[in-house]
Amino acid sequence: METREIEIEWNGEKAKVVLKKLTWGEKSAVIKEAMGKITFIGGEAPKIQIDPIALMEGLLLRSIKEAPFEVKREVIRNLPSELVEDLIAVAQELNPFRPIL
Repeated sequence: METREIEIEWNGEKAKVVLKKLTWGEKSAVIKEAMGKITFIGGEAPKIQIDPIALMEGLLLRSIKEAPFEVKREVIRNLPSELVEDLIAVAQELNPFRPIL
């Protein structure tokens, strides 16, 4: 399993966060949880709405393997935005979302 370690400052000290590459099942669950309404229009391909915030939260919740904080949605929502954005960037590098249809 591929992982990436990031050094962060936590409570005034250096700490590490380890993120992992997700399995197909984990990645599929992230997408499924972020999906909203599916609209069918005539014979066209279905239009699927994805909530980008739910997608990134789900990605972090499943990608973070080790951290100095609890890996829970409420905790992630209360972390400094710069830290969350850095973690999302690494999680996306490890787990790019490519079109599958």
